[in-house]
Amino acid sequence: WSYGPGVDPGDLEHVTKQPSQRLFLWNRRNAQVCRDLGQDRVQLIGAPLLYLPDPDQPAEAEPKSLLLFPAHSCEWEPFVSEASDLYQMYFDELRPILASFESTTVCLYWREFADQKVRGLIEDMGFEVTTLGHRDNNPGFVRRLRTLVLAHEYVSTNSYSTALFYSLFLDRKAFVYGNTFVSRLLPGKTDNLTIHNAMRRRYPQLDWESFNDSSHQDIGAEEIGASFRLSRDELRHEFGWTTSRQLKAIGRRLLKSSRHRMGW
Repeated sequence: WSYGPGVDPGDLEHVTKQPSQRLFLWNRRNAQVCRDLGQDRVQLIGAPLLYLPDPDQPAEAEPKSLLLFPAHSCEWEPFVSEASDLYQMYFDELRPILASFESTTVCLYWREFADQKVRGLIEDMGFEVTTLGHRDNNPGFVRRLRTLVLAHEYVSTNSYSTALFYSLFLDRKAFVYGNTFVSRLLPGKTDNLTIHNAMRRRYPQLDWESFNDSSHQDIGAEEIGASFRLSRDELRHEFGWTTSRQLKAIGRRLLKSSRHRMGW
């Protein structure tokens, strides 16, 4: 999920130089921002979650269970201060509401999960800690996210993010609480405080004080572009996934693998 164009500046520049290329985006706002930046070769297809097959079994959420997705660092935007200090402040903020839930699970990004100080801090509070692993080059990431979200009745985060809008779309009682990490990252493409304030004005019903113990699935559907989900055939057409092209790609991978095994 992205408040802005949904792509990096380099992607915009690449498509500008390659007339045959397009940008594949999630939602209407992404498309409008791209057009405002001078790029109208866009195709809305919605979020990856929309293309998962249905779960093998109906999901049953544990009553009064809370799943937390704290804002996190990433490979190219580290925390501006000690991560464990930020997490301590976050849980100090949460203290007034945690008694409202019977169980709490904290899902960390892999970087914070690997940080023993951060994990120890949370485990010492008696909360279960888990991670979805690396996001990139990890086909199971979104599937595991869905399974984890569906196991909980409530979801909370302190940032407007993919996890929040996926949880809303999955019909969970998701809300935003806390301000610790709003300006957590080094200066870069996006001012996080600006995003936080703009989204809070757009969706005041997602604040803890206003969400009224209900799910706002319509907000999740809008933000992840649910109405733009393509059929299997449409998706194959848009990405050029023809049989001949797939066979060529498989052949290249097999050749590369055989060369690697033979030490070429």
